[in-house]
Amino acid sequence: MKLVLTLGLLLGTLGCEDKPQRHPPNVPPLPSGSPSLPRASATPPAAMLIDINHASQAELEALPAVGEAYARRIIAGRPYAEKTQLRSRDIVPEGTYQRIRDLIIARQN
Repeated sequence: MKLVLTLGLLLGTLGCEDKPQRHPPNVPPLPSGSPSLPRASATPPAAMLIDINHASQAELEALPAVGEAYARRIIAGRPYAEKTQLRSRDIVPEGTYQRIRDLIIARQN
């Protein structure tokens, strides 16, 4: 976040916002009046979500606010019909669940 703000301030002080935007070589600019590109979603695609029913301990520990103890509790509580069971079974606290809920899925296979 700081890098983005710093870069924005730097570009603003250099007057770059007044210069026309250049396109990379071999990439044509969008025609005027064409729809804009879709915005990136805050939630990763399903293929990139961590499956709490099959993830290794290391994969679970890579999630924000999930350390060794919570990863072990998640593994011990398997299987999960849905990810909300991490809360309903009191596997992780509410704050931890809020931080990881958009990064996880409970696949049934």
